[in-house]
Amino acid sequence: MNISKLTPSRLTFLGALTVAAALHALVWSHMPPVRTPQQATPLTHLHGASYSPFRLGHNPVTGVYPTAEEIDQDVALLKDRVDVVRTYGSAGGLEIVPAIARHHGLKVNAGAWLNTDPQT
Repeated sequence: MNISKLTPSRLTFLGALTVAAALHALVWSHMPPVRTPQQATPLTHLHGASYSPFRLGHNPVTGVYPTAEEIDQDVALLKDRVDVVRTYGSAGGLEIVPAIARHHGLKVNAGAWLNTDPQT
């Protein structure tokens, strides 16, 4: 780079860019390490987890859905490991997950399937 081409506006930009990079590095150096589910141990606490209540023998195609008792058992196991459960539907038994999760002190990120086809 030719130093004679460093105008005051370019110097200001380079200075701001240097400060932003330094601040970025400072913030990230003080962040706790991210834990992935693969790193989880029985004692690890995760922010959240995806949740599907379906067990062996359940089948939404044949209309065999989880019971409220089964969902309650699952959420009771999760309550000490996560703060939030994420569902990917709002029917077939999943509509009761928010109330059960709330009972156990968990939050829910509830998903819903949106489709323009009225047949699905």
